[in-house]
Amino acid sequence: MTYSLILHNSTGSTLAASDGQTVKPDDTWKSDKLGNAYFHSDEVGSLSFRDIGNEHISGDSKETWGVLITYQGGHAVGRYEEGSGLLEITWSNHLQALVGGKMTLRRVLLDPIVTELKQT
Repeated sequence: MTYSLILHNSTGSTLAASDGQTVKPDDTWKSDKLGNAYFHSDEVGSLSFRDIGNEHISGDSKETWGVLITYQGGHAVGRYEEGSGLLEITWSNHLQALVGGKMTLRRVLLDPIVTELKQT
């Protein structure tokens, strides 16, 4: 499923969006019917959104559809039902991602590097 995203850029840096647009300081980027997306700046890093569909990650809520939000090694999941998914993000001047909107939002713990042990 898809969701809508509104991103407010308060970082002081121009952000490159995955759709090729740029988001200047104090500007807002909006999209309806979004799946995967990211925003990047060489100065402040990357903020990404991954459509996880109906897959659940331990610790998230029970709504059907989800989006994984990743920034600086931290992860959150926004869950929603069809037609009701809205994320509103402010990337602040302190380089924090302030996450809100019309979704159930929860922090989740995902180790960014997992090694697989093989039996020999």
